[in-house]
Amino acid sequence: MHKKEPNPGLTWIRAPKRAFFVTLPLLCSCGGGTGSTTALTALQEMQASTNQLVSEFSPIEYTEFSAIPTSGVVAYQGFVAGQLSNTTDDVTDSLNGTLLVFVDFEATEMVTGSANNFLDDAGHALLGEITLSGGTVNRAGDPNVDATFSFDGTGDLTDANSQTISLTTVFTGDFLGDTYQGVGGDVQGQAIVDGTPQSFGGLFIVSQ
Repeated sequence: MHKKEPNPGLTWIRAPKRAFFVTLPLLCSCGGGTGSTTALTALQEMQASTNQLVSEFSPIEYTEFSAIPTSGVVAYQGFVAGQLSNTTDDVTDSLNGTLLVFVDFEATEMVTGSANNFLDDAGHALLGEITLSGGTVNRAGDPNVDATFSFDGTGDLTDANSQTISLTTVFTGDFLGDTYQGVGGDVQGQAIVDGTPQSFGGLFIVSQ
């Protein structure tokens, strides 16, 4: 795979958490690489859909804890996007995928679901998925300062060159909208390729 330059839109990964709704479109406007026209179109369409979902929750409104239920199950759908820290190897620099999150507000392990349909930085599809688990809500937290909702994601992705990217991640964010219509935040963790670890960082946004 031909390597491209690091995506300049991903500098927001090191920015404060509260900036993500401003900076996520920078990530999603920067599709590129050496993929075919069809592959790049698929990537651009996913990025455009991500931007549209972000715009639906702008300006940011965090859900009041009194409005977050203590029972029932809610399904959220959306997107996850991020970058691997090693931009000099022959593995994709960025990952863009779809995200399905089920939240059981009464369960101890609140979250199930998966991230899949991943595309690399040239728009090529990766096989595999990230399985979601865990899940806690910090009802004593302040969403204006800290993430108040978190869950885990682990799994293997295989690229077009049969290289495996093993991901271990934590999703942290907040419920959005006056009636918890969405969830958005950061995803951080580790990717292992050929036995060598590197960091992975990005953002996610989902809605009912």
